[in-house]
Parts: sequence; C-alpha cells; structure tokens
Amino acid sequence: MKNNIISAFGAFLCISVLAYLNSFDESNLWLIPPFGASMVLVMAVNESPLAHAKNVLFGHILSALSGVFIYAIFAY
Repeated sequence: MKNNIISAFGAFLCISVLAYLNSFDESNLWLIPPFGASMVLVMAVNESPLAHAKNVLFGHILSALSGVFIYAIFAY
C-alpha cells in the first residue's frame, strides 16, 4: 500500500512538472501521450523488464523518430 501511494505521488509530480513546463511553450513538446504509460511502468511496476531506463529511453527515442519520419513523409 505504501509503495502504491509513493508511486502515484511520483507519477503525479512528474506529469505536473511537465505540464508546468508545457505552459511556457505552445508546441506541446513536453506532454506526449505515451508518457502516461511510461509513468505507470516506471513508478508502479518498476520490477518489470520494460521499466528499465534503457527500455524507456530507447522506446521514446524510437517512437519520436518514427513520428518525425511519418510527419516528414505526409507534410510535403
């Protein structure tokens, strides 16, 4: 029970900081949809192999690159 409360507070704090940073920029750079799922993995299910830092970072980098690639294809 104590871990659940700490995990929920940590996820809330991380997303709140990103929402605050997002208020300074109109391009919505900081809040991306998969971030909520990553917060659940990292904060709540931190023993999972998917919650390791390398998997989270490389997963976000790969998804960002694929998003930029698809945007570049359809934008022109």
